Amino acid sequence: MRGYSDDLALDLAREKIMNASRAGADCIVTLCPFCFVALDMGQLQIRSKYKETYEMPIIHYSELLSLALGVNPKELAVQTHKVKIDKLLSKIL
Repeated sequence: MRGYSDDLALDLAREKIMNASRAGADCIVTLCPFCFVALDMGQLQIRSKYKETYEMPIIHYSELLSLALGVNPKELAVQTHKVKIDKLLSKIL
């Protein structure tokens, strides 16, 4: 969607994050690397454009699987996420 209509892409990301937050989700897990970026970085854009803050952790499936297998989060570079996942890590580790 991004590239075709950045506003529409941001609105879709906002709706997904808003719905996950309302449902009480601890995070959003995605297989798609582009979706990961759109949802993680998108939260910075949502904060700027709509003045809304969600702080919804976005995790790529391979990261979640690696964590489940005992890989150290620092080895996965989770500190590079735009939305910090420390609270989530404390729940799952």
